[in-house]
Amino acid sequence: MDALLDALGDEVADAAEETFLLYSRVAGQSCESSGNLGFIDPTADELEIHVAGKDLTIRQFPKLLVSNRAEGTTGAVLWKITPPFADWLAARDENALFRYGILGPESTVVELGAGVTGVILLAVAPSVGRYIATDQQYVLQHLGRNIEANVHWFRSHTRQGSRRARPSTKEHVKSPSDTIDWNVQKLDWETDSIVGIPQAKDTSVLLAVDCIYNEALIEPFIRTCADICRFRTEKESSPTVCVIAQQLRSEDVFEAFMESFVRTFRVWRLPESSLSPELRNNAQFVIHMGVLRKIGDSFVADNIYLNSMLEALSST
Repeated sequence: MDALLDALGDEVADAAEETFLLYSRVAGQSCESSGNLGFIDPTADELEIHVAGKDLTIRQFPKLLVSNRAEGTTGAVLWKITPPFADWLAARDENALFRYGILGPESTVVELGAGVTGVILLAVAPSVGRYIATDQQYVLQHLGRNIEANVHWFRSHTRQGSRRARPSTKEHVKSPSDTIDWNVQKLDWETDSIVGIPQAKDTSVLLAVDCIYNEALIEPFIRTCADICRFRTEKESSPTVCVIAQQLRSEDVFEAFMESFVRTFRVWRLPESSLSPELRNNAQFVIHMGVLRKIGDSFVADNIYLNSMLEALSST
């Protein structure tokens, strides 16, 4: 872990400065309008994409995107940063998380706000021990179907020690393939506790891709990240690494996110030299990495957010 953090360079110390630096970079590069927020094609029912060397057929749900669901709808379509991020993360020989042993055959990955597409799971799950994709209830069935529609992708990635699929439930969708350990579970940042996902107790890497767009969800999102990281760090010597990728849009929302993230986590922005050309050539794409802050033997998060694990356990 220390070698990885040394390779990342200086920590992000100030949210306002980080915001200024990134949005100055965007202003200096000709970037497309963010009028559609960064969707690839918000009207298409189906997309054909090439990710991590494989051709995937992904079903979208544009009608959900324009519905009036109070729970949110942005997970119904594919975001532009997702394919290049998935390509970068799946490149084991080039990605620092694999090079420094953070990701590998024994690792557990948890994704927050996975959406309906399953693209990152499809790219990364064959290379790790377990992959758990989470989102709100309305997403789960569509997400499971997209993964199953591309399950042939798994069959060319046989790995020793993989676990057999378990039966699906309403809130838990599991692969029919016994070569890759993946599952899909309900996790609403505002209402759910990670106690309901016991497999997340040993999370190596926590992922979130283009989840930062609503200022009201920032604190629930960061609290959920902190809970998952506390879940592992209380039991393991190596902390969970939190990786957050996003396309820059609202400067105010981004700065509010960074203030919360830096307060609770030690944060680094991944240097351009560590990214793929597709990621580093777009000034609107940025990836940050965080490790939960500690003062002595205590987590800073303990003084900010009630530990939802303890809250859930005490209510049972």
